[in-house]
Amino acid sequence: PMGALSLLAVSCLTLTKAVPLHTILQGFSNDLIWLIVMACFLARSFIKTGLGNRIAYAFVSFFGGTPLGLGYGLILSSAAMSPLIPSTTARTGGIILPVLKSLIQVIGDSAASKKVAAYLTMVVFHGSVLTSAMFVTSNAGNPIVVKFAKSAGIDITWSTWALAALLPGLLSLILLPLLLKFLIPCTVEDSAKVTQHAKDELASLGPVTVKEKITLSIFGVLLILWAFGGQLHVHPTEAAIFGVALLLLVNVLNWKDILSEEIAWDTFFWMAILIMMASELQNVGVVNYFTSQIVRIIPTYSWHFALAALSLIYFYSHYFFASTTAHLSSMFAPFLAVACTAGAPPLLAALCFGFIGNLFGGLTHYASGPAPILFSQGFVELKTWWKVGFALSIFYIIVWLGIGPLWWKFLNFY
Repeated sequence: PMGALSLLAVSCLTLTKAVPLHTILQGFSNDLIWLIVMACFLARSFIKTGLGNRIAYAFVSFFGGTPLGLGYGLILSSAAMSPLIPSTTARTGGIILPVLKSLIQVIGDSAASKKVAAYLTMVVFHGSVLTSAMFVTSNAGNPIVVKFAKSAGIDITWSTWALAALLPGLLSLILLPLLLKFLIPCTVEDSAKVTQHAKDELASLGPVTVKEKITLSIFGVLLILWAFGGQLHVHPTEAAIFGVALLLLVNVLNWKDILSEEIAWDTFFWMAILIMMASELQNVGVVNYFTSQIVRIIPTYSWHFALAALSLIYFYSHYFFASTTAHLSSMFAPFLAVACTAGAPPLLAALCFGFIGNLFGGLTHYASGPAPILFSQGFVELKTWWKVGFALSIFYIIVWLGIGPLWWKFLNFY
């Protein structure tokens, strides 16, 4: 188990004095970790009140019981909220995950249904990766990119980012469920039956209960806090903690629910250790050394080749990171400087690295905030997760770094 492996890693680090114990323990104070934990608790309220089932049955009824119909419904939900919620983890873990789990419950647990569960999980995960790249306000790391670019004299406005992402983003969202259907072949044994069952169950739920209304109201407050947290000076994790506290206060959740949420506490343990170790790679100079070596070997005789090489290195080096924000914080600026030195158009280079800073979040089960939440559900095997992540990384590179620059040229961005 990941928790046991992480404990072994901590033992090695402390006994060899490679990392001080107090540094390891500081990893458990990371705000991203607590946002993940709170998102799991928020998801519990959807399941406990039945609100998740109600939403799930409505999704199945409207989009149909086929895997593709469900996939597009989940992606559209995430895309609609992405410009307003600047936290991919909060958006996916707190809102989409309860719907996903309820859909999987409706479909069943047969061998065929397990393939559908794996397919839908990967749709949700990679949908979160794509929607996080669509707007500056879709992911917490995007404003950091804008800040670094501005320091280099490159102005990226909200509309510039959105226009640049429009064509590659829409293409990716349209093609993603189809590609995943090819990578994870699955069928719902009787989609018509699933759809009819959803309609019957939706009717049998009757009117919305008081606790469902309270839960919806609290999530409405959370949406406002997540969407306008910058203006209100409220951190996404602060908002999530507040939401969980409200659910406890009105007795939608009780303390036993919090204590019994095994997935949340398991994820909290091993993800905190992974993020700590990724940070230590930077602190001890591994990342800086890596970057300095890249600067030496990248040829500058062709900016096209230099930008392509830097983009690939920047993308696949994320296998060594457990946080998209940590990766772009340490490597975006130097890679942008090298690309511009080689003669690449500054805005083109900034957009390439900026979008990659979201897309590489789909590589592994620890690559971004939503990854450990979804992986911990147990619907997708580890080898499948990595195989799909690598296959879709090629798809992302073709669309975002192949078609994308042509679109940006049409927009006269360079």
